[in-house]
Amino acid sequence: MEPSVRASVADASSWDIPGQYTVVAANILAPVLLANAERIAAAVTRPGGSLLLAGILTTQFDDVAATYGRLGFEERERMTEAEWTSGWFTACG
Repeated sequence: MEPSVRASVADASSWDIPGQYTVVAANILAPVLLANAERIAAAVTRPGGSLLLAGILTTQFDDVAATYGRLGFEERERMTEAEWTSGWFTACG
């Protein structure tokens, strides 16, 4: 039986993502999320998969949201605590 949850710790620029997943969570600073956006986005099941992004300075969150929006994600919710913002996105068609 396949495990229902897989966790990985890896360098985002060289991470070999073995397939697509219903939920992908990344707690990485904005420059890394932006530089690896296509790789991270490709790991999310379409349509309807969820992408949870955290570890983003609030001043950089809109750039991250716009980048993932161009890759076919819709922002569902964001949460800000002090200078950090996290977001929940879903993959569109």
